[in-house]
This record gives sequence, C-alpha cells and structure tokens, in this order.
Amino acid sequence: MAKYTEAQKTFMAGVKETASNLDGVIYVNPNDCADILKKHGIDYHSAKTPADIDRAICNVLNKMNTEEQNGFIDELYQTIHKSLDKQIPGAGDAFFGYVLGPDYKAYDAMNYIRSSILTGGVSAVDKVEINGKNYGYTGLPTPQLDTKEELLRKAFSDNYPPEIVDAIIKNMPGDDAKWLEFFGRHEGGHLDNQYYEPCLYGLISEEHKADAIAIDTGDAEFARALRSFRALNTEDYEHASSAALLSYDPIKKSYASVAKSFETDMYDIVSHTFGFQSIEKAKELLQKDPDAFFEALNKKIDEKTKSATSEYKESPESYTTTRGVLEAQIFANFARSFEYGYKRYALGRDLPEPTPLKICLADKEAEESKNLENENAQQFVDKDSEIKANVADVDFTTQNHVANTPTAQFNNNAPTSITEAQTAPETPAAQIVTDSNAEQLPSYAV
Repeated sequence: MAKYTEAQKTFMAGVKETASNLDGVIYVNPNDCADILKKHGIDYHSAKTPADIDRAICNVLNKMNTEEQNGFIDELYQTIHKSLDKQIPGAGDAFFGYVLGPDYKAYDAMNYIRSSILTGGVSAVDKVEINGKNYGYTGLPTPQLDTKEELLRKAFSDNYPPEIVDAIIKNMPGDDAKWLEFFGRHEGGHLDNQYYEPCLYGLISEEHKADAIAIDTGDAEFARALRSFRALNTEDYEHASSAALLSYDPIKKSYASVAKSFETDMYDIVSHTFGFQSIEKAKELLQKDPDAFFEALNKKIDEKTKSATSEYKESPESYTTTRGVLEAQIFANFARSFEYGYKRYALGRDLPEPTPLKICLADKEAEESKNLENENAQQFVDKDSEIKANVADVDFTTQNHVANTPTAQFNNNAPTSITEAQTAPETPAAQIVTDSNAEQLPSYAV
C-alpha cells in the first residue's frame, strides 16, 4: 500500500510540472473505492490485472438483486463524488456531468467507474468550469498499472509475443518513478484549457503536444525511449506522435490519415512483397527475420517516395501531388521511427536514432490543411460545445444521488462497456456489450 501511495504521489508531481492555464487540478483517485470493494470480497490491491478487477465486480453484481445492485453502484458513485467535492466544492457534479451528460443513470456511472476509474489507468479531462473557475481532472494510477513493467506490458502485449514484450521492458531505460513521472507530465500537458480541432488530426495533435511537453526533461536517452514507446504501439493511432516527434512537422489531415492506417499498411507492404495471404504472416516474419522484414518495407517505401516526389516536382501546386508527397514523407517517418524502436528495444541493438525524411516543407502542410479544413469534420464528434452546455445545465444545489436502474446482467469475461438499458422479456435489464468501437468519453488516456 505504501508503494502504491508513493506511485500516486510521483504521478501527481509530474502532473503539477506541466499543467497550466488552470485554477487547479482535481484528482480522481481509484483507491477511494478500495474499502467498498473489500467489503464485497474484492481485494483491489492484490488483483493482477485490470481485467481481474472488472470480472470480480461483475461477479459481485450478478449475485445481487436490483436493490442490492443499486446500493453497491450508488456507494461507489457517492465515494468518488464526495472525494471530488472535498477537493473543490461542486467538483463531483461537474465531473460526472462532463463525462456522462446531465441525465446520466446508475449504469452510466457504473460503466465509467468500472472502465475508466477503477481499471482504465491514468487519464485527463480538462476545460471544466466550476463556480467561474477552470479546472482539470486527472485520473490517478490504479494498483495494476503503477509500475514501468505493468504500463509497458499493457501497451505492447496485444502487439507482440511475450518474449518481445519482455525485451522491450528490459531494454527501455527508466525505473518505475521515471515512467510514472512521464505519464504524469503527459496528462498534465493536456490540462492547459486550450481548444483543439474536433477531428482525428486535432486529437493526435493534442496527444503530440502532451508528449512533446512530457519528454522535455533534458534526458536524451529517456526521450528516445519515449518516442519509441509511441512508435512501437502501432495499434494506438490516436497517440501516434512518433513521426511528428522525429520530424517536428505539424499534424494535419494527411498526418492523421497515415497514422490511422500505418500499422495495416506496413504489414500489407511486407505481405505483398513475400506473397503472404495475411498480415499475420508478416508479423511472424518481423519476429523471425526482422532484417528481411525491414528490407522489404524500406524498398517499397523508397519506391513510393521517389514516385510521389517526382509527381510533386512536376506539379508542386497540385493538391493531389502535395497530398501524395506529404503522405509518403509521413509514412516514411513513421516507418523509420518504428524500425529504430524495434531494433533498439525489442532486439537490443545499439544504433543511432534515424534522421527524418524532408521532402515537402511544413508550410505546404499548412496550405494543404486549409484545402481540407472541412473535410471529414464529423469523423470525431465535437463534444466540447455539447459538454460545456451539459456542465452549465448541472444544478449544483441538487442532491448528489444516482438514479436507480433495473437489475443488470453483467458479462464477467473482459472489460466492457454498458449500453443503454434494454428491456428483456418480463425482466428489464441493463446489458454490457463488448463493443470496442463504441463512442468514447471526451477524455485523454495514455
């Protein structure tokens, strides 16, 4: 317990270093719920993974009747609510109103407490106004995600086999405190109360800004590892800052387009080169013969880059050729960052960090973005104005209580999301579904 408390303090110190333009930071502490969970037979600190906690909570809820479920859910909700209000009066209503909307029900609160507060790891929510002042919220580390090994294993276990993950953890520098401080600085970097474009490139740009702030500590070796941390986590395109951290180019629509499909496109290139029938074979090649993998990848990148450059030089004012050369340049920088990260940390090779590819200057990126200003604007729903309206509508004088919900049937297989209440024959129920594409809450997660 003492080690966990120290981990939270280290993370908070990182947040305080980089949070700006706010009247204060409010901390959402999952450990506030530990005693309630223990009362129901759940040892929050001994569980190995977030999924263990989620399954345990589901098992408890499934054994309860409607009244017992409502009591358990409300007890968790009230605990978090009071903890927030203790820091800043009105912070409880403002927080839940922000992330869930003013008309949230018990199962909405339970979903957020389970998936974000108790099992989701660190996060940040900014731009919340309480009594005329601006505050940011930061979710503190959970006991299952408060060490370097746990944080890196979470990031890479779905991408790579265990032996590769073990190697990355071993070869990346920094102890637990160093990594917790980084994540704290990253989340604090979000808390600047600044607006960002409500689209994918706006979101990635926001994450890149937080990363750039977080790695600016003067430790060059650790900064290289952090850039590679992003590069190697190819599934998480919302945090795909590695190419921009390498090239210092601004992030616009073309960057987001490349980032979203980079992982699939990279493995597709290698698959087609070797005649594989699936990208899984390309992933196997990366592990068995990484030099052959990168040789094939780089050869194709060179071909595409030369072709795009030639077309661009012939028609430098063309939207199509500008977009083409920008995407070729950005893809190459993602690939260079990935290759360096894999060879340096998965394979343990000592090699210099790559130089960025520069064909099209940043002013062309800015010009190209103006042409695309309205393109795909609805890809990510603009939550800011809606959320501000929701928070403004919250009545801070009302009783802090979650509305009751019918008995819920909870899936205890894996961390999940709760949909709206559904009516089953004779017995109403709120059902949990495992939809990874469900709309996400307007917060930043590492």
